[in-house]
Amino acid sequence: MSARVIAVVNQKGGAGKTTLAMLLAGVLAEKGRRVLVADADPQNTALRWAGAGEGFPAAVEDLSGEEGKLHKHLRKRLDDYDYIVIDSPPPALQSPRVP
Repeated sequence: MSARVIAVVNQKGGAGKTTLAMLLAGVLAEKGRRVLVADADPQNTALRWAGAGEGFPAAVEDLSGEEGKLHKHLRKRLDDYDYIVIDSPPPALQSPRVP
């Protein structure tokens, strides 16, 4: 069976994406599901959070360097997990246009 992919996305930093992704992944893993958190944020907050406690129940992988290739990396992992939760970065700030 192929994993269900859940992307936690928001246009703004500090909106609680990592908190939501980690809580969701933790609950699913505690219910016996195989869960991977794909930490796509360069700040790697999910990775640091998972390593800070007694042992986070889901796998967490640093995929922040996979810009544009995240889907290819995760496609290889679909059969290994029941759920893949993506903690996405905020979009890059765009430079203002100069006339």
